[in-house]
Amino acid sequence: MSRKWWLTFLILVALSGCQILPGFLPAASSPISPAPFPTPTQPPQRPTVPATPSPVPVGPWVINPKNLEENSAKPAYTITLNYPVIAGTNDPHLLAFNQTAEKLAQDVRDSFRKDFLSVPADPNFGPSFAQMTYSVTNGTDGLLSVLFTVAFYASGAAHPNQSSQVLNFDLIHGKKLELADIFLPNIDPLKIIATACSADLTKQNRLEFEEGVLPKAENFASWNISTQGLIFSFDPYQVASYAMGPSQVLIPYANLKGFINPNSLLAPLLK
Repeated sequence: MSRKWWLTFLILVALSGCQILPGFLPAASSPISPAPFPTPTQPPQRPTVPATPSPVPVGPWVINPKNLEENSAKPAYTITLNYPVIAGTNDPHLLAFNQTAEKLAQDVRDSFRKDFLSVPADPNFGPSFAQMTYSVTNGTDGLLSVLFTVAFYASGAAHPNQSSQVLNFDLIHGKKLELADIFLPNIDPLKIIATACSADLTKQNRLEFEEGVLPKAENFASWNISTQGLIFSFDPYQVASYAMGPSQVLIPYANLKGFINPNSLLAPLLK
């Protein structure tokens, strides 16, 4: 997972605009509702563990949830991560998705384990924890797109926090998709995305930190494919304060015509 916002969170606890492109319309509101965000409290309340995702049909396959768990007594922490796997397949391209999803979960576990081991448990607060669940935003035309939500808490901190992870996968060729794979080669997708997201977040009154939408790759690492457009997720502290919670922007495919590569796997979704 990206450690940028996690480290920002720890620092805050310790201390307890781009020009619109001609003809480029602001994005519509996202169809994906951000996960419920915990209200600051002292001591913090542990959020309800997300329900294990149900099996999801994706074409002729079924996406089943799998769990990765780890518990420690000293220091006290729990890690409970749900991630998706395609069931009942020997196809190497589909197995590549399963391996990539498992590796993502393992990386999240290893990252939090390292952080939690360095945080002594505060007896006046609950133990540290990380919980991950997911939703499938697209499972058509050989494209599988998954949005992961990670809720986490470091013992002694003022409040929990959450972050997003994504996995966009080309099931036909058995590989992860990057933004550069779906845009025309002569297009700089970051400028286009930054402009659209800045305009939409401003319209939502959710843009407090403009540096969070500057055209940098790390600002738009959390993106997903849907049948309506590209979804961009922003963690707390990236574009708005903790109290505002996470933010999302949907850029409709209609706004991306002329920028998306017609030879990419997204082509069927542009119609």
